[in-house]
Amino acid sequence: MSHPLETTDVSFTSTVRSLYGGGGPPGFRAETQTILTTGLQAGGSAVSFSSVEVFEADDNILYASRKGGPYGPGGSSGIKPIIYKTINRGQTWNEVEPDLPQVNVLAIHPQNHNTILIGSRDGIYQSEDSGKTLNKLEDLSDVISIEFQISDSNIIYAAADSKVVKSTDG
Repeated sequence: MSHPLETTDVSFTSTVRSLYGGGGPPGFRAETQTILTTGLQAGGSAVSFSSVEVFEADDNILYASRKGGPYGPGGSSGIKPIIYKTINRGQTWNEVEPDLPQVNVLAIHPQNHNTILIGSRDGIYQSEDSGKTLNKLEDLSDVISIEFQISDSNIIYAAADSKVVKSTDG
């Protein structure tokens, strides 16, 4: 089954929950904001977005990633993975397309928005320049989740095909 590539407007919705009191009993307030983006390609599984992350220290900064699929000799989809970054809440996006692995998931370092981790089908990669260059950190099969520990960003957890791993050196 093939999926046509087309440029469409893509809408990301961000919900922020915060604890409030206001003289009454504490509760949670949810604020929802839709961030409209234009010109990002949407389509089938290799073209679909695999991850959208908001930098917690500044919600003007977001990353979105296109998963991509096997490409090159013997590859099936020929769709290259792409990372998109915005610093103005999605008004404009910069496309980062180095020699990326398939992007299953990405995570933004909590203190430095230029440092990201990418989980792929063959491991975890780190970039300190918003995805322009990558260093492979760990060989793992099918990384599906990466999380920085809130209290200590040197501690990172990743879920892969059949295990969860922990790094304590960032």
